Amino acid sequence: MVKVYAPASSANMSVGFDVLGAAVTPVDGALLGDVVTVEAAETFSLNNLGRFADKLPSEPRENIVYQCWERFCQELGKQIPVAMTLEKNMPIGSGLGSSACSVVAALMAMNEHSGKPLNDPRLLALMGELEGRISGSIHYD
Repeated sequence: MVKVYAPASSANMSVGFDVLGAAVTPVDGALLGDVVTVEAAETFSLNNLGRFADKLPSEPRENIVYQCWERFCQELGKQIPVAMTLEKNMPIGSGLGSSACSVVAALMAMNEHSGKPLNDPRLLALMGELEGRISGSIHYD
């Protein structure tokens, strides 16, 4: 089993959301970021947990974590049967890098689970591509 935590980002400085968000720590000590767990399985599955899981798309194919799995498999040229769990701890659409947290955690976990077939520059390129599906343009939030 591989478990990856991706914290809130501070890359969207121009709008101020990330600067303000970076200065806030949850009072209860909860993680301010997403966690993705990947385990070997017979078929693909995705389970959503966390404070903001109810805000995620109900259709798994619309979930960016599913799209990360799909794109990673495409990159390797084979299906990788895994059970993925997304612990959604970032408010969606908040400007705090919520989608980037999911993308980074999902791709890092898939790469680790698969024996690190992709190098860092290739992973970064995929992260930008997948973040672009959410934001509308390729960028590195």
